Amino acid sequence: SHSHSLSLSVCCSFLFVPFTSLLHRLHVQAGSQNVLHLHGNLHEVVCMGPCRRVTSRLGFQNHLYRMNPHVPLPHRDPERFQRLSSRPDGDVELPAEAYTNFELPACQTCSGVLKPHVVMFGDSLEPHVSAKSQELAATTDRMLARSGRVA
Repeated sequence: SHSHSLSLSVCCSFLFVPFTSLLHRLHVQAGSQNVLHLHGNLHEVVCMGPCRRVTSRLGFQNHLYRMNPHVPLPHRDPERFQRLSSRPDGDVELPAEAYTNFELPACQTCSGVLKPHVVMFGDSLEPHVSAKSQELAATTDRMLARSGRVA
């Protein structure tokens, strides 16, 4: 209960830092603060070039749409989009002409390649994330770990 957690925080000093490997930021949307996203998140893109600049995924998507007006999108051409066949994973089979002149935005700082801000297979954790998680683990005398499945 709320009163129990309040009395617990008065008598005992503790720090609550959610560590998560989930990419969708549900902890943040639920109101958690100081969340340590071990594997990054899908709401940002990161430059793979030397600048490592992190920007909004929504901004990237909007830039991508503006650069590729020939690609059918549900909000741009609903009738044409309805005629495309959908795959079981939710992806849509695009016509070949959609790929012919497709352009990807480059990093605005160093012209590097952009990717979702997540740890891919073979990648390492970002150094600041690794350091912060090790620091928090080393400075606590108790840790509560919970694992779950998102279905």
